[in-house]
Amino acid sequence: TLVSTLWSDDMQEATIKIVCFYIPFVLLLRLVASLWPETDRPLRAVLTVTIAMASAVALLALYQFATKTIWWNETLETANNYNRFFRANGIFFDPNILGRYLALAMVAGVAVLLVTRGATRAWLLAASCVVMAGGLAVSFSRSSAIMLTAALFVLALRAFGVKRTLLVTAAGVVLIGGPAMIFKESVREKFTSVDALVGSSEGRFRLAEGGVDLWRTSPVHGVGLGAFAERYEETFPERDRNRTRVFISHTAPVTVLTELGIIGFGFFVLMCV
Repeated sequence: TLVSTLWSDDMQEATIKIVCFYIPFVLLLRLVASLWPETDRPLRAVLTVTIAMASAVALLALYQFATKTIWWNETLETANNYNRFFRANGIFFDPNILGRYLALAMVAGVAVLLVTRGATRAWLLAASCVVMAGGLAVSFSRSSAIMLTAALFVLALRAFGVKRTLLVTAAGVVLIGGPAMIFKESVREKFTSVDALVGSSEGRFRLAEGGVDLWRTSPVHGVGLGAFAERYEETFPERDRNRTRVFISHTAPVTVLTELGIIGFGFFVLMCV
């Protein structure tokens, strides 16, 4: 990843990613692991801090929603004045990042809840998940909700078995999705029209497709860390460039594939496995 900065067209963005994300999080992980080698205490520490902090952030988001208060994001503040719903951002700039953070912490909380035996801990975890669900709801982050749903499905497969999970999922889709499809024309349109579904994604399908096209220009080593937005923007005619608001992919695998090529993507897949 660091080597790819040698051919990146956006050193400022690459530097931000290195200094604010890659290096500090790797060092933090190594630090936590070195404090308690060969025990489960590092994992417990990370889980405890993550769930506790996320619960506090969720309470803050609920406060923002109740008081209609937004901090350090004038664009969001203006948008909330015109939207049908108020989006909270917590301690983050973007409500979607708040949603990702809370969804990730909820997945961790549910995972621990599935294996915990102590009643007190179970009640604390359940209460935390309820608070975090409230914070996620007022972020109005649809992609975070999808992420949470997919993760809970995977956890359910592990905890309750494939057969039971698929039966409950199918029943839920029929009981909830059926009436929604029948009585809500907007829902029916999105599930019967590819154009409507793409439109509801706020352009993310197009961004992902553009990222794959960009990857084909440097398939092995990628376009370089942080260069996605600048290289993708160059593919637009000047008129479309002025009318387009977002040039980042919003899809981590596509960003990794484009910026780091098949080499970096291979490491990404290995890490996930």
